[in-house]
Amino acid sequence: MKIHLLVLSLLGMWSLEARTAPAPPFGSSITWSTSKESPSLDALHGKAVLVVFFQSWCPLCNNWSGEMFKSITEQFKDQPEVVLIALKTDGGSVREALEYLEGRMDTDRWLVGTDTNATYARQATGVDRLYTYAWITPEGGIGESGKAGTTVSGSSPKRYWATRDAAREQFLSSAKPLLDPGLAIPEALLPVAHLAEQGLFASALRELQPLAGKPELTEAAASLRSSIAAAVQGAIDRHVAALASSEKSDRYFSYLALLDIEARFANSTFARAAVEATAPHANSDWVRQEEEAHRAYDSLMRKASRADDKRSIERVTKSLQEFGSAHADTVFGRIAAAATDSED
Repeated sequence: MKIHLLVLSLLGMWSLEARTAPAPPFGSSITWSTSKESPSLDALHGKAVLVVFFQSWCPLCNNWSGEMFKSITEQFKDQPEVVLIALKTDGGSVREALEYLEGRMDTDRWLVGTDTNATYARQATGVDRLYTYAWITPEGGIGESGKAGTTVSGSSPKRYWATRDAAREQFLSSAKPLLDPGLAIPEALLPVAHLAEQGLFASALRELQPLAGKPELTEAAASLRSSIAAAVQGAIDRHVAALASSEKSDRYFSYLALLDIEARFANSTFARAAVEATAPHANSDWVRQEEEAHRAYDSLMRKASRADDKRSIERVTKSLQEFGSAHADTVFGRIAAAATDSED
């Protein structure tokens, strides 16, 4: 019998794994270095997202992690269709995560955060192990996960799976930037464009406002604002279409995304459009069913984050399997089923 990642990790058999499950949204276990707006996986739809889960306590890993992060940064530095995320899973604050990464990477190119008890890492990869990664596809699925790197004789890196050529070709082929690639952006507006390319649209619009008043930037700022607005509106249109289709298996994610847009852009035309789209579904049977599964799944993942021995992990795995069967018609039921998939 082949048991999926969560169980294989007990036996030390886990390796690079191709997956097709939808990527779970970034949850409350993640604390981000971005101060006023938290990244949203949905806002990055259309991009290839590389998430590296790292730890600072491992001396051997510390010998090669800097080279790995620098290698990743170099490979994708001129590719706005790729978002790089580094999440520290072994405790500590966001400041400690940034201090560890300082000198190991260009932190301006990465979104950095902490993942309490490796909760999101377990959801995305099925395990809590040293230096893992997950590629999230432009369509929002977990495309691949595995070890981010390893060592030979305790020092030299053997290879970095996260940046292998096959992964780049597979996940970047359909990826694209969020902003109009033909947009001419003056240097003074590049930080704003960078925020937008990280899906931090509300922050980008807020930072753009005072710059738009400078005469030499007025025209470029207006074009950049239009491009950001088009990206937000495009996301709203996509989710409205998904909600209108009972055939969309992941439309609950669209429902959640529209609620998020409403919160991020309060009292705006974007928020009003989101409210108009979600209101007819708020008390529907299918939303109540998804919300019930969502709450139950979050509870199970909190238990999973505390499972640190073979018996408790087996119990959580069994609970996830039962949850996946009981909630097979929900998006989180499908995520749980994919994370504990087995075949005789």
